[in-house]
Amino acid sequence: MLKKSSSLHQSEIQIDKKTNNLIKGLRIVKQIAQDLNDEITDSRKYFERVNSDMLDTKNILDETLRKLNVLKRKLNQVHGVYCIFVLFIFIVIFVVYYWIKMS
Repeated sequence: MLKKSSSLHQSEIQIDKKTNNLIKGLRIVKQIAQDLNDEITDSRKYFERVNSDMLDTKNILDETLRKLNVLKRKLNQVHGVYCIFVLFIFIVIFVVYYWIKMS
């Protein structure tokens, strides 16, 4: 009977050791899970900031493109006026040339 009691006591000690090891392992797993959660939360915040910055950059580029299109239209209008002006100068020079040649 004493042997059974001693064997039972040894089994309880082994169970307690295994339980303590399991508890330590679970604490480690819990800490890893909490660290992962913190890292995911930080990453999410970072990517939200990146997304916000990208949207701001997109808005700036869209506005710049709009301004460039306005400038392009104005330059096209000026280019048309410039072509008419150059044509007018050539006609005036041509007329003056023939007028001088005829005189």
